[in-house]
Amino acid sequence: MNWRKAKNILLVVLLLLNVFLFINVLSVKDPFDITGKYQKDAKKALQTAGVIVTGNIPSSSPVGRISFSQPEESFYTEFVQRLTGLEAENADWSSDNRFKNGGAVLSFSGGNFIYTLETSEELFPTDNAKKLDQKLKGWLKEKFSGKDAFVQDGLVQNGDTTTAEYVRKYKNLPLFGQRITLTIINNRLTKMGGSLKLLYDIKASKATDEIISPNIVLLTGKDKVQGIINSIDLGYLSLQGDDLYDTPVWRITLASGEKVWFNAYTGEFLE
Repeated sequence: MNWRKAKNILLVVLLLLNVFLFINVLSVKDPFDITGKYQKDAKKALQTAGVIVTGNIPSSSPVGRISFSQPEESFYTEFVQRLTGLEAENADWSSDNRFKNGGAVLSFSGGNFIYTLETSEELFPTDNAKKLDQKLKGWLKEKFSGKDAFVQDGLVQNGDTTTAEYVRKYKNLPLFGQRITLTIINNRLTKMGGSLKLLYDIKASKATDEIISPNIVLLTGKDKVQGIINSIDLGYLSLQGDDLYDTPVWRITLASGEKVWFNAYTGEFLE
């Protein structure tokens, strides 16, 4: 074997490999430079208009429409059994219902449910926000259908009482109107309430529609969002009292805690 020739071939291959890797690094770096410049320019324009964004301005991409349908009666009965252990085969789901088993009470009224526990052996780690979030997510997934995911959307601690709020997710986007409030006292869950719409089946359209980018929404609606913005979130919300359809919205959370809403399809400010 000609070792000198083999060594030269190897050196050429390594040189070509280095050139290939260098070109790939440049091609990856360039979009990040563009993204960084976009963020900087957008924030500068907004600051000039009196709007200060503390975090990143999210990117926007087409979003599909979603609708809801009521589940079969068996879904309600399974929900009752998971929470109370009771059978509810003969219940009239068109009217209010109340189920009690020992210290567990589950009631349905006006399109909402309330679940209360007088005693509970299960403990929730309220002294550790991250562990508490993981524990509550797992508990919610167990008590609901198991196919739904939830994301925390508020946590308040006041002495021995912790109030946590969660919303249902669809493809990583929060359904802001489908909210669950959980009350924990002395590390024990005592109450949970929410909308029965959390039990509805989600139907998604195959088509997607373009949405208005958040920087344009903020610039055109700057009089509604003056001050400091802590977060900008894309999600779904039921508009005009329509329970069977949700519309994509931008939720703007101000430093004051106030939340301002815009229709993501039109950019329209929502009263």
